[in-house]
Amino acid sequence: MKLPTFLSLALIATLATSASAKTYICQVKPDGTNTWDEGVFAFHHDEKSGEVLVSSGIILGIEGHPVPAKVTYENDKRITVKWEMRYINQEKGLSIPRILYRATLYKRTLKIIVSSFAAGYDVRFGGRGKCVVRKPSR
Repeated sequence: MKLPTFLSLALIATLATSASAKTYICQVKPDGTNTWDEGVFAFHHDEKSGEVLVSSGIILGIEGHPVPAKVTYENDKRITVKWEMRYINQEKGLSIPRILYRATLYKRTLKIIVSSFAAGYDVRFGGRGKCVVRKPSR
C-alpha cells in the first residue's frame, strides 16, 4: 500500500510507542458517494494496557492530537473500537454535537471497515480499506 509519506509520518509521529504496542496505518476509501473522513487512519493499540489511540487528518485538524478509543470487541480474528468527536463546526455554519465512529480490523487480512454517523441525524457514512502494521523500533 502506498500512503502519502508526509501524512503517514505525521500520523505515526503523533502516537506514543511501547514494546507491547502496534500501530496500524490504514488507507480507507468511502463506500458510497457521501463525503466522509476518507484517507489515512492510524490506530495505536497497546495490547498490554488495552489503550487505543486513533488519528486521522480530520482528527488532527480538529483536535490537534490523537483521540482515545474504546475496544468494544476483540478475539483472535478481529478487533472493534469506538470513538467520538464532539462539536464539529463545518464550513457552512452547521454545528454537529457528536460524530460517533466505529472501526473493525480483521487481524489476519488487515482489512478494515470504518463507519460513522452524526448523533441526531439519519445520515451514516462508511468506508473500507487495508492496513499495514508498524511496530515500534527500539
